Amino acid sequence: MVTRARSSLIRVSLLSAWFSIQGLVYSECLASEPETARSARLSPREPGAVATIAMGKFRQVLVIRLKQGDDLLNGLQKAVAQAGVKNGVFMGAFGSLTSYHVHVVNNTSFPPKNIYTKGKGPYDILSVTGAVIDGRLHPHLSLSDSKRALGGHLEEGSVVFTFAVITLGVFEDGISLDKFDDWNWQ
Repeated sequence: MVTRARSSLIRVSLLSAWFSIQGLVYSECLASEPETARSARLSPREPGAVATIAMGKFRQVLVIRLKQGDDLLNGLQKAVAQAGVKNGVFMGAFGSLTSYHVHVVNNTSFPPKNIYTKGKGPYDILSVTGAVIDGRLHPHLSLSDSKRALGGHLEEGSVVFTFAVITLGVFEDGISLDKFDDWNWQ
């Protein structure tokens, strides 16, 4: 009979082999599994590795609705705190804004530098993507008006017009994304 730990080791070994063929790797910091399964993981610095992958299941999916006049970033921070979200991913959004405030990277050498942009007028929300990392938000906003689409890292000052509906997948405990938005982590 195959034990649960042995089954996990086999599953992780097969996944590790598949990811290795694809040029992808697991990271030791990502998920809690039995020590036997963890030992089968590849190092993030494995030769030929092109990505680090976190694998986990959603504990729940939240659909957050913000109302007219709410600040998009502040509303998301309040919702994440209220729901006790530690780690998750923003999966999409829709609605509209009367203003936006984002920042984008403005150079191609380290350290990265940001440029901040703001605008007023009617905008449709195309998406909110990004992550909640150990309770801290790292959201990106895509939006459009009648002439152009734009986006960047969400800042305070993006104000909801009609409403904003944002979907957030909340990971089960045991997954860590704490290094994923650290540009120093190579």
